Amino acid sequence: MTRALVCYRCVLQAARDAISNQVTPVFQLYEQHIDTLGLAAAVERSPLAPSVADMLEWLQDIDRFYRNQFLRRKVLLQSIKPDNVSQLLSVPQAWSRLSPPDSEDFISDALMKVSFFMDSR
Repeated sequence: MTRALVCYRCVLQAARDAISNQVTPVFQLYEQHIDTLGLAAAVERSPLAPSVADMLEWLQDIDRFYRNQFLRRKVLLQSIKPDNVSQLLSVPQAWSRLSPPDSEDFISDALMKVSFFMDSR
């Protein structure tokens, strides 16, 4: 059982790191070109294209969501005592309660915004 929990934590950490590893270079690229881009261009949006600021906000929201999920679940896994059977039996319910009720909608909405932008290009 302990081995399985460690495996879950490793998978969660890998997912969190994968998201962060995608977000970080985007922000670094933005920071490198902020002087060329300018603030006005960064916040300019049109009916067909979001602003750079909007897209960066979406990335931050998704990154924050997965970081929070990782930390909550890590704390849950660390609090489990292998010799406490009742606690072990309650882990699936506790795990489910950690997901906000609108988490799937949150991710779907962010992906829909991105796909709408990509489809309109």
